[in-house]
Amino acid sequence: MWQSKPVKGCFPVSPESGLALRRYQHDDLYHLDSILTTYRNGYLFSEQRTGKLIIFLHLCAYLSERGEVGTILIVAPLSTRLSVRDEFARWLGWRVEVNPDADNTPLHPQAQPWVVAVNKEKLRDPSWWGFQRMWDLALIDEAAHYRGRNSQQTEGCERLVRKCRRVVFATGTPLMNGLPREIYPLLKMADPKRWPSFWGYMETVALPEPSWGAAPFSEDSRWNRTGMAHVQKWLAPRSIRRTYAEVNPELPPVVEQTVKVDLWAWNNSHREMYDVLEAEWRVLVGDTAVEVSSVLTLTSRLLQMAASPCNLDRGATIGGKARAIIDYRENVEGKVVLWTWHRAFCQELAAEMHGQPGSGDVRWVTGDMHPETRAELVRRFQNHDGRATLVATIASLSEGIALDTASACLFAERSWLPSQNVQAAARILGPRQQGSPLVVTFIVEDSIEERLDRVLRRKSDACDRFTTLRAVVEEAR
Repeated sequence: MWQSKPVKGCFPVSPESGLALRRYQHDDLYHLDSILTTYRNGYLFSEQRTGKLIIFLHLCAYLSERGEVGTILIVAPLSTRLSVRDEFARWLGWRVEVNPDADNTPLHPQAQPWVVAVNKEKLRDPSWWGFQRMWDLALIDEAAHYRGRNSQQTEGCERLVRKCRRVVFATGTPLMNGLPREIYPLLKMADPKRWPSFWGYMETVALPEPSWGAAPFSEDSRWNRTGMAHVQKWLAPRSIRRTYAEVNPELPPVVEQTVKVDLWAWNNSHREMYDVLEAEWRVLVGDTAVEVSSVLTLTSRLLQMAASPCNLDRGATIGGKARAIIDYRENVEGKVVLWTWHRAFCQELAAEMHGQPGSGDVRWVTGDMHPETRAELVRRFQNHDGRATLVATIASLSEGIALDTASACLFAERSWLPSQNVQAAARILGPRQQGSPLVVTFIVEDSIEERLDRVLRRKSDACDRFTTLRAVVEEAR
């Protein structure tokens, strides 16, 4: 039975579990209930490690006690689906059916609502049985994944939302790339009458571009002067936003550093190889007739080259930025998470670090591993005593992973989406963190990586402005 009686500043949920909500979670629970009562759909935009799932599952218990929900659906990525099941059991003692093949709604009233958790990939299947019935309450977890307005997954999500009486969209990064188009699908799903037309929306919030055609806007148009504030004002009464630092003021602050690596430290042959590629890149960038994919492919090759010559020259020993990273790691105590983007570089770096005393126990994780294998490697890293290094691609551990026993995370490479880098850095935050976590980014000087760093900073600023409501404040001034 859900209870709201405060005990020692906290709010117990069930006598069986003995667990309790923190005060801010209790406040957010009632706020979210008010949002859903007023608007039917709402947003949980709180950062990672602030308990978005905990707030939602207690909302389920609260509404169940009032007799307002009988069927609950959670749509989540594959990596977090099982944690949803475990948290419901841990906090409420409720059973969650994971990916059932058919509609198994109980024929008779039960002590708990019927709770179903499915992979987000189900939304791509038009014949999925979940589209054929009504749901009293739904959670769309990692809602930022539905930013492609014409994708099968987004279209399936829109179809599902129409079958739900109440929907909560949860994501700590509503903007992945800082562009207006990314948030539009979430706006339309919540209120299609208010946001019926994408191009009408872009005309209101986006900055016109120099165009030789008839359309003044494109998919990649940026925010205009008042566009972000316009969207924020609509979202403000419908959303909840908490930062990790806000809810954990007692924890030590994160220390961020940028380490510049000298490109001229390479040998002449590798420097010449990079110069040839960069000259080719400059030609492509200046040619408006060249396909964007060609420019992106060459940009990716240049970034790999900056990381280490061994990425493009298999006969080369690992070097460049990689050697600086290995040397730096030797001076960091405890456990370290080392992020890369390319799978081959992840494996090369882990192989080079293996056996070196300064690296300790070395393990690597990539996206082609089975989810259970990845989870087991993370568990071993978390429980390891002494020095250890986990080398992982950013995309392989992008959701539902805690690495808070690490003292530092080092970015050997970064994603082109700033929000993915923020999420990766946040993996080392949590209750098991003993000191000020260290986040270090390695950048090769005098390379294309410096250009990318400037672009990422601009995109990150747009994402920060959106989630911290800075645009609203500035317009009010």
